[in-house]
Amino acid sequence: FLGHQLRHRGHGALAHLGMRHAHRDRAVGVDRQPGVDLDTFGRRLLLEPPAAAEPAGRLDASAFRDVERAFASGYRRGDTRSTAAFLRANRAFRVIIAGAGGNRRLADAVAGLVDESERYLLLSLLPADRSREMLSGYRDLVAAVVGGEGSRAEAISRGQIETARARVIEALMAHPALIDMPVGIPATVGS
Repeated sequence: FLGHQLRHRGHGALAHLGMRHAHRDRAVGVDRQPGVDLDTFGRRLLLEPPAAAEPAGRLDASAFRDVERAFASGYRRGDTRSTAAFLRANRAFRVIIAGAGGNRRLADAVAGLVDESERYLLLSLLPADRSREMLSGYRDLVAAVVGGEGSRAEAISRGQIETARARVIEALMAHPALIDMPVGIPATVGS
């Protein structure tokens, strides 16, 4: 019952933001407007946590050395280059883990979903510097994967995706103008 109430309240909030049609009797899909498809996080939740559990114990910390440096550098709000580097590190991190499971199709799917969610992640990075928070989560997931703790890696991955989705919704609710704001990192920056 509580889950239904929370889901109903969430649908109402998303409808208020123009991201979801409000219907009493049934919920319909998120509008397919550019930049407001939060279903990407739902698809990530289906694929990414099991993909994080699969390679547990098969990777060592050296696989993450370059990504560690990029994450540790963080990003500076308003600085396109540092934000682009930070988001590239996030993508590389997710692809390393998914690819180590040995299922190329799954790794490609995870990479595609991370690419799709990049705009939303950027929205969540605009209001506040989340570098330290994300670095901590990154290190927790690396420790679980390297330590062979598949269940823990899966739980951490799930928590990260849920947190990212919540941060995006927080940013959109606090700053509704972000919905229509052209947000993105030019392909030429840092490439």
